[in-house]
Formats: sequence, structure tokens, C-alpha cells
Amino acid sequence: MSSLEYLNLHSSELDDEIPDTIGDMGSLAYLDLSCNQLQGSIPNTIRKMVLLSHLDLFRKQLRGSIPDTVGKMVLLSRLNLSGNQLQGSIPHTVGKMVLLSHLDLSGNQLQGSIPNTVGKMFYFHILISLAINCRAQLQIQLATWFSWKTLSLFESSSR
Repeated sequence: MSSLEYLNLHSSELDDEIPDTIGDMGSLAYLDLSCNQLQGSIPNTIRKMVLLSHLDLFRKQLRGSIPDTVGKMVLLSRLNLSGNQLQGSIPHTVGKMVLLSHLDLSGNQLQGSIPNTVGKMFYFHILISLAINCRAQLQIQLATWFSWKTLSLFESSSR
């Protein structure tokens, strides 16, 4: 599968862990594993998927943290990790994904503030969906992020 560029397994009733070998799919540009029953954590080998522009892991049972290595995916324009059970903070390496135009992290147990590196992203429409516990830190940082044309904020859950 080394030449595969598009893989959509949305709602395919997958119910295992995302294998470490996913990183071996180096030519993949689009990966949608959303709406399955995948468990475990996001493998660090995902960093090897440097051509990926779309990654959708929405509504799974993923646990752990967002790996720092996600910043190696510099061509990523859409990252949807919403509806999981991810914990910890948003890695500062997210700011290295300069083409990112859609970032959805809602429905997780993330804590802390949005990294300052995210404020350096300059693409026109960026969507950041976060749980309500990040709202205060976000409002403070907005004043420095004036280069964005559109910033949409959603309170995704009440605790």
C-alpha cells in the first residue's frame, strides 16, 4: 500500500487500535477513520505521514495525549480529533502546521492554554473547537492573533 493516497474508512465498524504501521503509509494524503470504535492512543509513527493533508479521527475512543510528533505533518490542512478521550495539553508543535485551516479538538479532556505557536498560523479560515475549560486562556490570547481573517469559537460541552 505504499502508493495509496486516499483512504476513507468512515463508519466501517473498526474496533481495534490504530496500528503503529499506519506510519508506513507515507504516500497517504487523506485519511478518515472517523465514526469507528478505535481505541488506544494515536501512534507516534503518524509523524512519518508527511504528505497527509486531511486527518479525521472524530468520534472514537482514543485515549492518551496528542503526540508532539503531529507537528511533523506540515502539509496538514484539516485535523479533526474531536469526540475522543484525549487528555493533556495541545502540543506547541501544532503551530508548525502552517497550512492548517481546520482544527477540531472538541469533546476531549484537554487542559491548559492554546500554544502561542498556533497564533503564528496565517491561513484565512481557522476553526478551533475546544472544550469550555480552555475558554479563559483563549480570550486572553486573541488580542495577539490579529492576522487571522476568521476565528470561530464553539463551546462544545458543559461540565
